[in-house]
Amino acid sequence: HSGDGFWAFADDAQSYHNEGRNLMNAWRGEGPLPRFAFSNWSFVVYVALVYTVLGVHPLNLAFLNAWYGIVMSIAGLLLLRQLGATRTAVRWGVAVLSFWPALLLWSSQPLKEPLGLALTMVELYCGVRLISRSPQDQRNWWPHLWLFAIVLCGLLLVRGYLAGALNAAMI
Repeated sequence: HSGDGFWAFADDAQSYHNEGRNLMNAWRGEGPLPRFAFSNWSFVVYVALVYTVLGVHPLNLAFLNAWYGIVMSIAGLLLLRQLGATRTAVRWGVAVLSFWPALLLWSSQPLKEPLGLALTMVELYCGVRLISRSPQDQRNWWPHLWLFAIVLCGLLLVRGYLAGALNAAMI
């Protein structure tokens, strides 16, 4: 533990926290716009938005990360059902997703992983749902397509290489 709720092995969490706080302060006119890496701009803006709404504390992001874990587990449940998994496989699959090591470890820090994992699972579900739709399922096609597009945009902003790999695999 390195103080203020940050772990020594996740030094990028402290960077996101500081950059997000500095960007929020710049929006309020309390300092200059911070400089940050181009590859991290979207997550820094996300952190600044969360801090603007909920206040500046790394645990505010940990609270949201817990919700992302729930979203990931529910999307995994729906995905397994869509793929026709047995009841036992669904139980084990959701249990594995719910206790995914990276999600448990990184969820206590302001990091991209929990959001990225949740978006990945939702995109997989929507993609499989779109691919496996039947002709009588035409009326339910558009909501899944819109959700797929929105989640894809979010995933491109958070983890661009992951979005590219997932879409290539689905195609």
